Amino acid sequence: AEPLLSLNKKDKWVRIPAGEYSMLLEPQGEKHARYICDRIEEHVRSEGTDVTFDTLFFETKVFHAMNKIKMVRFDDGDYEVIRITNGIGNGWAKFETQLVVDMLERTSEYDLISKIIDDEKITVRIRKVAR
Repeated sequence: AEPLLSLNKKDKWVRIPAGEYSMLLEPQGEKHARYICDRIEEHVRSEGTDVTFDTLFFETKVFHAMNKIKMVRFDDGDYEVIRITNGIGNGWAKFETQLVVDMLERTSEYDLISKIIDDEKITVRIRKVAR
């Protein structure tokens, strides 16, 4: 079966150890996050769905499920919290944080309140923009 985020039939998939992938992301995490966010946005558009933070978030959860990474989103008072537990390493955590920031910037529905990064998880706090 073709992976869910493949849009190009010529895509090739490579399996590498998670720690190695995290190390490779370390110097290129922001650039790679934009690349993945572009793919996710393109996939949302190809489904004929509006590009909103919620639709990007849902597809990002699918991407994470493919990689067996836990991603949750929950209310915390006036804010929402996105928590991603990876257990892969700091390069992956930085990539993950930038991916969420890119989704926020593309949609302008939420403000970034804070982000905390460590090797095992990231926590991003966001707030819906008042209209």
